[in-house]
Amino acid sequence: MPVKYDDAIYGSIDFPDFIEELVNTPQFQRLRNISQDVLPQSCVPWNVPSRLEHSLGVCSLSFAVIEQNPALAPYSILLPVAALLHDTGNPALSHLSEPFLKQMTGKDGESFLEEMLIGSEAGGLIRKLGLSTADVVGFVTGNFKPISLVLNGSMDIDNLDNVNRYWFMSNSREVLFDAPRIASSYRFTNDEWTLVEDCFEEAQKWQSARQSVYHIVYGNPHLNAAMMVYRAVDIAFNYGEISEEFFYLDDSSALDFLGSCNRESAFLVEQTLAHQWYQEIISIETTEPNQQFKNLAEQYRNARGMIAEYIREQMKMPRGTICVYLGKGRDKRKIETPFVKADGSRRFDEGEHRPLYRIKIYVHPDYQNKRDSIEHWLNYLTS
Repeated sequence: MPVKYDDAIYGSIDFPDFIEELVNTPQFQRLRNISQDVLPQSCVPWNVPSRLEHSLGVCSLSFAVIEQNPALAPYSILLPVAALLHDTGNPALSHLSEPFLKQMTGKDGESFLEEMLIGSEAGGLIRKLGLSTADVVGFVTGNFKPISLVLNGSMDIDNLDNVNRYWFMSNSREVLFDAPRIASSYRFTNDEWTLVEDCFEEAQKWQSARQSVYHIVYGNPHLNAAMMVYRAVDIAFNYGEISEEFFYLDDSSALDFLGSCNRESAFLVEQTLAHQWYQEIISIETTEPNQQFKNLAEQYRNARGMIAEYIREQMKMPRGTICVYLGKGRDKRKIETPFVKADGSRRFDEGEHRPLYRIKIYVHPDYQNKRDSIEHWLNYLTS
């Protein structure tokens, strides 16, 4: 018997019993306290959905895809299960702690799902459904191509809900595009995903909405707060205070733990929770970085921590007074899936999608007047 779920965006959704059983497991319920953002609600001054809400939304979109694709009948259980559980492997504080999870375990938030499922209630239910955890994890990590591209691709159902839900919750419940319509436009034939051409304009709205969401994510007071918490994790990790158990926590428990660690990490968390955010003193954004800048952003394992440590040592600053963001932006994404017109001809996304490379430096207010010296040492590292 279908179970009804009332979603803030999509309204009443009917889920089959096997989804409801998975929803009630401790592994999935943990997502109730894992933010869809990298920061929990306590750290940002707007509404933030949970990964539980987001995962239910993605699962609902998976059924919209299945309904329009009889060829997916063999995957009619695997796809919704993978869609529902795709974020269950996320560590506490999500992408902020993910680099340290990777250093410690060799796994990211997607592949860590395997560890979350081993010996778990959710893992047992997956086996009862005739699935293997390897299949579910493979679908989530994108190793089940071409089928898995609908969940882990260029414009996938994960990102449709992610963008839709984040904007909806943080901007007075405004909907910028119709995610279910796009999901219902996916077609899988001849081992290839295509989209019905009628949704092309809706897909362009998704791209615009994505840029709007990432404008918030890469702006302040979000990125400075995020980098303060990232730096707190970085310092605790390098002091040897973080074990693998940390990544199984929820967001609130992780912040509590960091608050009990070394004084620098504890101070950064305390300031973030009090909304006493560090000040941005340097901001560089470019689509044409030099090779050193590009290498640091793409290849160096923890360039943010390395740059912060190098500058603070040169400047004789206390360890917890400087935070660095460095990364390759995810604002723009080309839609790789072709749009098929009624006559069978194809239309492709031809837009400009060059990524923005960013570096931003945040300091405790006592060090705002050190901008020129900090910039000098930053230029030494990135030139």
